[in-house]
Amino acid sequence: SREWPEFPLLKEVLPCLVTGASLADFWRYLALWEYGGIYTDMDNAPGYSFNGGSVIANDDDGFFEVERALFPSQYFFALSPHHPLAYFTVSVTIGRLMLLANTLSKTQMIPFITGPGAVKSAMVSNIGDAYPQQGKYVGVSNRTITMVGSPEEAKRGVYCNRSKVKVTEEYLDIMNMTHYLNHKKRKRDKTFSCRHAIALSNHVL
Repeated sequence: SREWPEFPLLKEVLPCLVTGASLADFWRYLALWEYGGIYTDMDNAPGYSFNGGSVIANDDDGFFEVERALFPSQYFFALSPHHPLAYFTVSVTIGRLMLLANTLSKTQMIPFITGPGAVKSAMVSNIGDAYPQQGKYVGVSNRTITMVGSPEEAKRGVYCNRSKVKVTEEYLDIMNMTHYLNHKKRKRDKTFSCRHAIALSNHVL
């Protein structure tokens, strides 16, 4: 029920997020835009260079690892509240959803629309580079992004060990959580564009 004046189409595109994966992607961007903090996938474990979290300095405004494929990590990152990178990522995702010709989950191209592809495009808007290497970058409003690591270090799990923690149903039950793969999909019997799905949700059609 909350209003988001900085994202006027946010509520409109929610019917177009039909999978748990796309909802999880969108949630992380919006949560870090509003509150800041560290996001990590639940099955990640700290690498030996994470140093108990001290690798993220107190003055780091944004923090990403260089992914195996050279782009910024979407599975683990940190941002301070109202960072332009989070704003651009939410905006890019909303824009791509609005242009979605088919909301059926198998055709959504989640990595491009809500996943790492959205972060890459937002990084271009923020610092002018989709593949920043290790270093500190100054972007919009003089807000910064710190990149650490390399594709080789990402493979070795130097900063973030991916898929090292087994997330069981027992743990999820304790936290009153549902794994994104078990999220109930919004079924579509027909092929709808996002705009058509919005109209149906608003009972226009």
